[in-house]
Amino acid sequence: MIDNTLYEKVFELSDRLWDNPEIHLQEKLASKLLSDFLEEEGFRIERGIYGFPTAFRAEYGVGEPTIGYLGEFDALPRLSQESKCSIKKPINNEGPGHGCGHNLLGTACILAAILSKRKLEKENLKGKIVFYGCPAEEGISAKAWMVKAGAFRDLDIALTWHPGNANMVMPCWALASVQKQYIFTGKSSHAAQAPGDGRNALNAVELMNIGTQFYREELPKNAMFHYAVTDGGGEAVNVVQDHAECVYQVRGDTIQDVNLVVDRIDKIAKAAAVMTETECEIRFIKGCSNLLENSRLNELLYDVYSKLGVLEVDDEDISFAKEIRQTFTDHEKKMDMLYLQECFTGGKELSEKLRDSPIIDSLYPRNIKKHGKTASSDTGDVSQIVPLAHIQAACFAQGTKLHSWQLVAQGKCNLAHKAIAKVGEVLSVAGLELIKSPLIVQEIKNEFNQRREESEYLASIPEDEEFPYSVDKNI
Repeated sequence: MIDNTLYEKVFELSDRLWDNPEIHLQEKLASKLLSDFLEEEGFRIERGIYGFPTAFRAEYGVGEPTIGYLGEFDALPRLSQESKCSIKKPINNEGPGHGCGHNLLGTACILAAILSKRKLEKENLKGKIVFYGCPAEEGISAKAWMVKAGAFRDLDIALTWHPGNANMVMPCWALASVQKQYIFTGKSSHAAQAPGDGRNALNAVELMNIGTQFYREELPKNAMFHYAVTDGGGEAVNVVQDHAECVYQVRGDTIQDVNLVVDRIDKIAKAAAVMTETECEIRFIKGCSNLLENSRLNELLYDVYSKLGVLEVDDEDISFAKEIRQTFTDHEKKMDMLYLQECFTGGKELSEKLRDSPIIDSLYPRNIKKHGKTASSDTGDVSQIVPLAHIQAACFAQGTKLHSWQLVAQGKCNLAHKAIAKVGEVLSVAGLELIKSPLIVQEIKNEFNQRREESEYLASIPEDEEFPYSVDKNI
């Protein structure tokens, strides 16, 4: 029998996180609300774990195996937006917003943990349910730092999800990534009176960026980089700028591929400093590994998802989704269908059926013909030390992009609440099947160990790197 009161409480919790968005390392309210909620449900809580004041661990049960649910709850800067509004309308022009759906991500996994816990109690089963409250995914990739500090190794298997536009067991979608900051220091001078006495740090940044553009033609296959000038040295044009900064992010299939590119970019930065007679300081910002797929675990999740079915869409959901889709370009409207065609066997036929649907209401096929690696996630590092799998549920109108005001606008809608319920049920049923099926757990571990033998784990964060952020003030 479904406890509607529990579901309503979880929906209210998600909405409260949406109403009070907190960016990375500042998620004090979210961490307290989620950990208190689990404590009230009978979980044993550890707060402020692995050096993060807003990280926590909740546990219930005894014995083996230990099934983990991973939840996030951080928001993004400058994505404030009114709820259920189909025009861009910030509540606060400079304020944050849940533009990646993490208010849904954490709460759905909490629902899964509670449903699993109640089933353990009812059937008097042996096994542990663990919920990891994971802060600062955006911008910092905190789970990679937590792995470095020893987190998640207590789990036999980890389950999680990500809010999105489709219903699927997610393929091997996450690229490895490293981000570094390049700080150039020169010497200021009057640009007309004594230009030769200055050493222009902004010139160093520009020369570095020119050098990296020429390097693009030599990039390894499936590697890419992006950059931003984060400090141009000031606004006065008649001053030789003595300070300038840029940030680079490199992505690739594996952390080994990424490190090859990062090493080359480091050399280009140092060469730019030599050419301009400036100093270059290189700071490691963050890293995350590629996702290590586990086919057996994905198969289990797909079987459960198929049996439980996808969430039901009603006229209210469709009406608002149509309004949101009016704000998309023609290309944006096609993005989900192009991904479906590219990555899944049978995707072309299903995409013809779903092409004009405001909301995707079918389960994507299980058979994957190509892994559409389009982003990076700190769950990649977790997947390198313990078997992990993701699912996705259709929370938003087809074509909605992550990190957009349109996504924020849909974060409190009934469709989002339905996705929380569906994900909680799928992940909890899968978790219970794992607890009841030692053979499946062993098969999953065997595959994990085989993949580990084929490709040794290289941590995305170098051993000598220290956490470069203040937990009290964002750097």
